[in-house]
Amino acid sequence: MKKDIEKLNKLTQLHAIASNEVEVTSYLKSSLKGQITKDRLGSVVASTGEGGQVLITAPIDEVGMIVTQVTKQGLLKFQNVGYMHAKNSLNQLFLVTTKDKTFLATLIGKPLTYQAGDELPRVEDFKTLYLDAGFKSDKEAFDKGIQIGDMVTRYAEFKSLENDRFISKALDTRSSVYVLSELLEEVENLKVALNAAFTVQHKMNMKGAKTASYMVEPDIAISLDTMDSTDHTMPDFIKLGGGPVISFYDQGLIAHPRLRNYVLNLCKLHKIPYQEAHQQSVLSEGHYLQLSKLGAATLSIGIPIKNKHSHHQMIDYSDLVHTKKLLKLFVESLNDKVIEEILYT
Repeated sequence: MKKDIEKLNKLTQLHAIASNEVEVTSYLKSSLKGQITKDRLGSVVASTGEGGQVLITAPIDEVGMIVTQVTKQGLLKFQNVGYMHAKNSLNQLFLVTTKDKTFLATLIGKPLTYQAGDELPRVEDFKTLYLDAGFKSDKEAFDKGIQIGDMVTRYAEFKSLENDRFISKALDTRSSVYVLSELLEEVENLKVALNAAFTVQHKMNMKGAKTASYMVEPDIAISLDTMDSTDHTMPDFIKLGGGPVISFYDQGLIAHPRLRNYVLNLCKLHKIPYQEAHQQSVLSEGHYLQLSKLGAATLSIGIPIKNKHSHHQMIDYSDLVHTKKLLKLFVESLNDKVIEEILYT
């Protein structure tokens, strides 16, 4: 487990917002097994085996910002990239990555002691906030290498909690990257072509999922991502440590019935803990995977996560283990005949 956690730690501490994922893609290209190809946006696809085409995607980019302006006082203005909320970001640390170096910064707003009584309960607007890296002027910031367009990501170290639970930034995507890369290490005796796609620009309309699926033209596709755990507020919904979440509905995908039943039966047969859920206000990469060329039988599988849109996201290691086990059993059980039985053709 120690070696596995070191890899997960490494993945979370890489920095990659949509359109600037080179830290992660470089790491993957140097470490993945299989035949490596790329699309023109930068998504990395590792392929192994022969037969019907199976595609599993895992997004690699994290939410962050782009520097848009430097004030005369040396403060940085920014544009969000992906969903962020000031409630989870104010007074937290961020990392500004320039061409040659990085700078720590904190997100600041109007001091609480200067806010009127009616201001205190309000949620801050990002337009009123600044990143403060300690620069005293715009000239100093520019002289030290800050440029418009620089990448900004959350800064949070990978830490262990009790019961094999871990917190870090970027676990909402790197957990899936970890599971899918480990799957490539372990699969054997494949009777299908497994294509593991590590997709870019997930936070910008899931562009990498579209291009990667057009490259592969899958018969069967799985969108692997994280899903919000709610066991601290809604005990009967998604639980951290409850196993992979088999989604039957989101805003862009109704799970393919035969594929969903096939995966559920695998869970039951092999006693893999699992959960079933739907996401009413979320769009998964499965929305695009199902529409590639002639279409693909598609399912979304989620890894439970807490504090998803924050610096300190939390996962349970057992969920990673059970998700990987399910995917391994799934791809190793497939052959052309089984795929034909699953498809509507």
